[in-house]
Amino acid sequence: MKKTFFRGISVLLAAVLTLSFVACGKIKPQKSKGDELKTVMTLDGQDIYFEELRYLTLNARRDMEYKYGKNCFADPQKGAEYKTELEDFVWKNLKKNAVIMTYARKLGIDENSDDVKKAVQDAVDSLADQAGGKDGYLKQLEENFMTDHLLRYNLQASQVLTLLQIKMIESNVIDGSDEAAKAAMEGDDFIRTLHVYIQNDEGEDIEANRQKAQTALDELNSGEKLTRVIGRYSEDFYMTTTDGYYFTYGEYDEAYEETAFSLNIGEHSGIVETSTGFFIICRLEKENEYIEKNFEALKERYLYAAAEAVLSQRSLEATIAMTDFGKSLDLTEIN
Repeated sequence: MKKTFFRGISVLLAAVLTLSFVACGKIKPQKSKGDELKTVMTLDGQDIYFEELRYLTLNARRDMEYKYGKNCFADPQKGAEYKTELEDFVWKNLKKNAVIMTYARKLGIDENSDDVKKAVQDAVDSLADQAGGKDGYLKQLEENFMTDHLLRYNLQASQVLTLLQIKMIESNVIDGSDEAAKAAMEGDDFIRTLHVYIQNDEGEDIEANRQKAQTALDELNSGEKLTRVIGRYSEDFYMTTTDGYYFTYGEYDEAYEETAFSLNIGEHSGIVETSTGFFIICRLEKENEYIEKNFEALKERYLYAAAEAVLSQRSLEATIAMTDFGKSLDLTEIN
């Protein structure tokens, strides 16, 4: 459920970021092909390439076609609406890495330092090792609509983002003190929730999952205890206690956050549809004992969200210029 400013990454890349970097050999940078490095837009002077737009577009299209139907973009009634949804997602998320890079440079961070380069190369080598070698690595990239060049750029941005968050604290762009974190945790912008989660796994019937969520909601509305409904229906296997989730703005899916923050303490939502499945959310009272016991972990989350807010604002304020090539693209026709 957790989101990130660096959100245009696939399961492939997410797996790389959790690996212990032990590799069997060096995978050299692969040569780009065709239009992959053709510029579609610039953001504060940073070029953004077609390979990234294609990656975001094809993954988003695959998700939307699963959610709305294989021929959703040709639907005579809602096709235009789906196309707008696709365009909004792609063009919004296309700016993410560029914002990280341009702001990092402004704060004096070298994205091409030896440490960053080594971390990127180690991660690529580890992924290739996990994939069984170069051929398996390239196959996994292709299956995820990813290129070697884009993967390296995403890994570089991930490394830079970590350095950037530290620099924001050192430069007082965000307040990294315990006092600021504690005040945030005690305020209205930091909440606690429990939820029922029905996940839309690949190949599953979404309408059947929606009905499953409705059955769970009906039981809650009839007076069944939330914990029993969670135990009976929920697929969030990380929620193994009643402590629930403590979080602030900018950490989770926007639909989840919007609903959660609109609830009163003790109130549960209706069915909330997100990009990954269906939620029924209950907002609970925060417990001081839990906050004190888990202060360091929660502080880390607070700092993450504070950095996210800064980067999101910079994304809104950035100077963006579309190229003629970028303007000519129809996202429903890219392959």
